[in-house]
Amino acid sequence: MAKKQSRLFDYVNAISSTKDASFLDDVDFAKQYIPFIVNRAFSYHADSVMAANMVNERPWLAPELQAQLLLNTLRSRKRYSPWHKHMVSDDVRVVAEYYGCSLRHAKTLTDLHTSDQISYLRSRIYKGGCTPVTGSDHDTRTSP
Repeated sequence: MAKKQSRLFDYVNAISSTKDASFLDDVDFAKQYIPFIVNRAFSYHADSVMAANMVNERPWLAPELQAQLLLNTLRSRKRYSPWHKHMVSDDVRVVAEYYGCSLRHAKTLTDLHTSDQISYLRSRIYKGGCTPVTGSDHDTRTSP
């Protein structure tokens, strides 16, 4: 799996910065090229989001044609952007643990609760233990 991902991002690098089309001759290119991931990598940049959308509008194209479209449309530039991670708030985790439901369902339930109700739920699921000391520069733990 790691080999496939590193190869995939080699394709992204070849399309965006080196403009080396030799990867199209690879025999495993059609298996290793995942258009969704490549398009997502290009969608994080203002100068390449339209090209990524153009490829998304044409899913029937073969992977080689999609790569050639991006290769010939984008200007050479080093494009790197950290991928956005899905973040879940503490309130959603508290509601999910209290009701025993999924995080997706808890996200909708959180909107139905007031902040006082969520603090009550938080106190109900409190298991005790060490809490971090507030206002200190280091991570020392004390018991409550």
